[in-house]
Amino acid sequence: MGNKDDYDLLRFCRARKFVLSDIKIMMQNHVKWREENDVDNIANWNFHEEKLVQKYYPHYNHGIDKLGRPIYIEHIGRLDTAGFLKVSTPARLLTHYI
Repeated sequence: MGNKDDYDLLRFCRARKFVLSDIKIMMQNHVKWREENDVDNIANWNFHEEKLVQKYYPHYNHGIDKLGRPIYIEHIGRLDTAGFLKVSTPARLLTHYI
């Protein structure tokens, strides 16, 4: 799961109010999701159609706010669904976001 195991475990404990059975389910679901989406190998994945997707679905990171949080912008009103579906798929876009 990477080098954040202790941090993730603490997050899950807090999220489930330290109820062990709930924490276990949450952790199992997390590990399953990572395996299903091959998250540990995601850096090797190639989103070769990224520039074309950007043309039909304008979205980008804009920087950070005053508290250091990332600012992400999507121009949903400019989404060209038909154009997007000609160059990529929703599943590939989801992998790109992961």
